Amino acid sequence: MNHFVSHKMNEMMKSKYIILMMVLLFAGGHTCFSQTNKKRQMPKQKIDKAVKAKNDSTIAATASDTITNAPINSPSKVTDKKQEKKDVKDEEVELSRPYQPTLSEGYKISNSPQIEQAKLEVPKMEYSVTPKAFPTWYDVLPINAAKKKEEKPEPQSGNMVKLGYGNYDNAYGELFLNNTINKDYSIGAHLKHFSSSGQITDYPNSQFSNDLIDVYGKSYMDNETVSGELNYRRNAVNYYGYYYPDSILNGGNNKQVFNLLNAQVDFLSSNIDRTKFSHDINLGFYSLGDNFGSQENGFALNALLKSSLGKGQWLTGNILADYSGFKSDSFGNISSTLIGITPQYAFKQGDLNIGIGFNGQLEDNGKSKAHLYPKIDFSYAFADNSLKFYATFTGETVKNTFKSFATENPFINTQLLALENTNNRKDIYAGIRGSLSNSMSFNLRAGYKDVANMPFYTSYSIGDIPQNKFLVNYDTLQVINGHLELSYQQSEQLRIILSGDYNHYTVTTQPYAWYKPNETINLGMVYNIDKFTIKCDLSFLSDRYANPGFLFINNAPTSIDLKSIVDGNIGVEYHYSKTLSFFVNINNIANSQYELWYLYPVQRFNLLGGFSFAF
Repeated sequence: MNHFVSHKMNEMMKSKYIILMMVLLFAGGHTCFSQTNKKRQMPKQKIDKAVKAKNDSTIAATASDTITNAPINSPSKVTDKKQEKKDVKDEEVELSRPYQPTLSEGYKISNSPQIEQAKLEVPKMEYSVTPKAFPTWYDVLPINAAKKKEEKPEPQSGNMVKLGYGNYDNAYGELFLNNTINKDYSIGAHLKHFSSSGQITDYPNSQFSNDLIDVYGKSYMDNETVSGELNYRRNAVNYYGYYYPDSILNGGNNKQVFNLLNAQVDFLSSNIDRTKFSHDINLGFYSLGDNFGSQENGFALNALLKSSLGKGQWLTGNILADYSGFKSDSFGNISSTLIGITPQYAFKQGDLNIGIGFNGQLEDNGKSKAHLYPKIDFSYAFADNSLKFYATFTGETVKNTFKSFATENPFINTQLLALENTNNRKDIYAGIRGSLSNSMSFNLRAGYKDVANMPFYTSYSIGDIPQNKFLVNYDTLQVINGHLELSYQQSEQLRIILSGDYNHYTVTTQPYAWYKPNETINLGMVYNIDKFTIKCDLSFLSDRYANPGFLFINNAPTSIDLKSIVDGNIGVEYHYSKTLSFFVNINNIANSQYELWYLYPVQRFNLLGGFSFAF
């Protein structure tokens, strides 16, 4: 409260000073005007005395208020004020110059004050720790293995049956039998039947059938795997390739049946130590007969041996002994023997692999001939093994048999079958393969072959009537080949393979390389989505030329242009459960009736549907 009263008094004193200054200014101005007219002057002593008297009265009043803390409107203060006014009116003051009031400079506080940072000195501390061992008394107790409830493993069986039927009266059946999982052995059987009793338009007797009975087994030992297989195949076809169904040819025996019995046993090293001796020895026997009395028996030994000579060095060898005997009514008994040995020294140095050796072969096909071919292999990997360049220079003698011809072309004339071996005098190719990404790979290759006694299929005629069987003729052939293969695989869901070949043929005596296309393209895809498996393939073969076999006939064509082929197939399988599935296969989607062999068109659009059951 006292502070509030003191503050009010100070405010009143300031008001009094302002009024006094105004009075003095007014009196000074009046005095100056009076002095100018009357020409009078006040002595200096009087001025000083008057100012001093005014100041003393003002100070006394201020001191009285401050000391007594009297109210502002006290009588004493009023008396002083009246006395001050009386003194001003009774005295005249003369000023030599105008009054110039001044205000002293006040203390200013900066808008951006600066705080002086205090320096903090961190004292240096020196200490040491005396280590002392603290004994522990914790004993590690053994942890008992978790016990698993004993469960009998479910039997894993590879038994399955597949049945289907389609247009052209196509019937399909397949059976797989296998033992359950066993670490010591595996045995199984495979039976298959596929036949067509329908007929191709304008081509009667175009039925066919293929049957297979196959039994196989394997025995797994410590360092050896012994496998064996015994199978029987029966393939029946009709020689339906002619234009004259009502002619005398239709009354002949046009049915051909091939009966093939095959047996083989294989001894394979199963150790994974590459420094030890390894081998793969195969012994095989077959017997093939047809519906016209032709018969062929064959026996073959093929052994691949490999031994390490030290770090990054190997010695390999291939031993071949192949004998076959063919019998026909036209040629009698013909025997053929081929013996070969192919040693090679191979070494690996970093990313470089080189193999140097030779291929020596001796053939006896009525005449004995010896052949010696180089065997050189080279490969170099780079770009972190994602790319590999490779090259090979070699040669070999290939044995042509009744079995090999009947497998490739079932419409041959087995009574007029000439058997000669093919001599691949030079086989040179080089390429690069690798990976473009984790899911895509490629293989690009170019090669050259010089082949003697290359077999070609040609037709023949009786007069102007073409026959529906093929003969085999031989010629020398040079071929330049370019091959490209692209593969894309996305886990187990999608896989696509695209391959293509370009061939440039040069034949010595024949006008064309019969039935050999210059360009081939194949596209295959397998796609798994949910419970569906989709398979499709697309094939393209460029124009091929066929020899119709018209000899000594005027104006007869010497070659037939078999137009290019575009064929597409698709198959869809629906997995209803783990054991039951349904499938549909569609072949020749374009419904084109092209000819694989001269006068032998294939079936047009055909559909085959069925189911498979695993048990």
